[in-house]
Amino acid sequence: VVLVAVLVAPGRSLQTAVSRRAAVCSTSAAAALALRRPPATAEPLKDAPLAEAKAALVAALTPNDAAPLTNATAPQRAVEAWALRVESLAPALDESLLDGNWRLLYSNAAEITSLASLPLLRLARVDQPFDLASGTFENQGLVSAPGVLFQTRVVGEFAPAKTKKGRYDVVFRRVVFELPPLTKVVEPKANNLVPSVTVTYVDQDMRITRGGDGALFVLARSEDRLRPMLSNTERLRLYERGADPVQAGAGLENWARTTLLNAGTADSSPDD
Repeated sequence: VVLVAVLVAPGRSLQTAVSRRAAVCSTSAAAALALRRPPATAEPLKDAPLAEAKAALVAALTPNDAAPLTNATAPQRAVEAWALRVESLAPALDESLLDGNWRLLYSNAAEITSLASLPLLRLARVDQPFDLASGTFENQGLVSAPGVLFQTRVVGEFAPAKTKKGRYDVVFRRVVFELPPLTKVVEPKANNLVPSVTVTYVDQDMRITRGGDGALFVLARSEDRLRPMLSNTERLRLYERGADPVQAGAGLENWARTTLLNAGTADSSPDD
């Protein structure tokens, strides 16, 4: 499951924040496009080496900015085919490579495609930083709408699953919605199923992950972060705060609609 998050600092104008984010997004897009080769064919060559398969996968995504593509905005058949080719050539998983910040290039997951398809919202960027030392991750992103810029931060924890190498059980602890000056914190309530994802490929610049339902996520390592992860102290303070419960697995679209429509009171930022 991949959701979204980012902050506009208090006292900063929306126009300034948007301009700064646009510059950051352009830098990220340029970094991703540095991997590109000539446009990919619809079907991968059976003997395509790993470097060529990776380049063809990125070329099939053809991003114009930092916004993640979906199966509605990218050639799904080519993306899936080249992703399968890269996965088939993957060396043994080196978990240490997961550490750091990752930017979402593509996903066909329902929670991403449904949000991206909403008429008045634009999913501008999604980052996913990992911290192996603490076993924590965040899904950070930026969502724009006419005249407004809102952000969310999904704070979670992960641990290797016992069933399969490369599979990780995840727990979503808090989701922070921010539409300055309002801040809303919700707590996903667990159901009987433990969410899990499987990392099928990772190296110094690319990661491919499959969701529990088979959804595909293609990510690129990104040195320019939307924002730092919460420290251990900040995360514990966030957990101790009051939070409205929401159904786990309902997806960001439903969380956003429910939360933002009912966000009638302002709250302090988790960084305050």
